[in-house]
Amino acid sequence: MQTIAQTTAGAALTLTASWLSNRLRRFALSAKGAERVVIAMGLFCVMAIGMTGSLTALDDTVFPSTTLKDALAQDFSSNSQVLLRLRILHPVVAAVAVLYVLWMVQRLSKNREESSGILSFLTATLLAQVAVGVLNVLLLAPVWLQLTHLLVAEILWILLVLASSDLTFSDQHCNVPLSQKGTSEITRAEARSNRALL
Repeated sequence: MQTIAQTTAGAALTLTASWLSNRLRRFALSAKGAERVVIAMGLFCVMAIGMTGSLTALDDTVFPSTTLKDALAQDFSSNSQVLLRLRILHPVVAAVAVLYVLWMVQRLSKNREESSGILSFLTATLLAQVAVGVLNVLLLAPVWLQLTHLLVAEILWILLVLASSDLTFSDQHCNVPLSQKGTSEITRAEARSNRALL
């Protein structure tokens, strides 16, 4: 539950900062029904990676392995602790999430020219996260590498939230800034009052 709360709070802060960066934006829902379902399921899978990753990090700390062969044997042994047998869920869920990210990259590259910046960062971060994850397994999860894996995961989550927002909503820019609208209304009101005095 703590992981869900943290990822949800991070997503809310990311969207708030992004949407308030340009107050002239007006958003319209552009994603189709099927796309909205895929986006929601993909984000849930990424959140599930965080939950299974927490279990995996706990297993690696409480039940350290001396060799990679021993670690793999513990994952599939019926005599192992339940937490150790659940460790295999992390790479499985991660593989499903990677498919979602690849779908998102394909959609962004096809329909969102303005998202090219996020697209390049998202692709690079995804490749880095997969590489760090594989290295984490091969080196038997040292603490410094686990922290690096967590840092890259946070960056990837922020980019995924921004990319999902680009797929779900389309920007509609206002022609007249809100501040100018307010100033023009005040000017018209002053002109009417002046004419009334005359």
